[in-house]
Amino acid sequence: VPDGLFPPTPKLDIDPHSATCWALPQAKLDGVMAELYNVVPCSLHKHMETYKQFGSIFTSTLSQEWSNILRAIKDCASIVF
Repeated sequence: VPDGLFPPTPKLDIDPHSATCWALPQAKLDGVMAELYNVVPCSLHKHMETYKQFGSIFTSTLSQEWSNILRAIKDCASIVF
């Protein structure tokens, strides 16, 4: 998770799929923030912006999900290879 992502602020004018979003460090941060707003339901945007622990919970949950995905890949690796 990039530094400076939390607390998030809306980036409605940013297209996270544009190549320019990845050209500079600030553009990367803006692109990630725009993508975060695209995947989180609109009804949760205010909570995401105001809840002080959102960053911590998001980072923890993301790490746990990465671990689950890697475990599934590891379990299937012997079948694939």
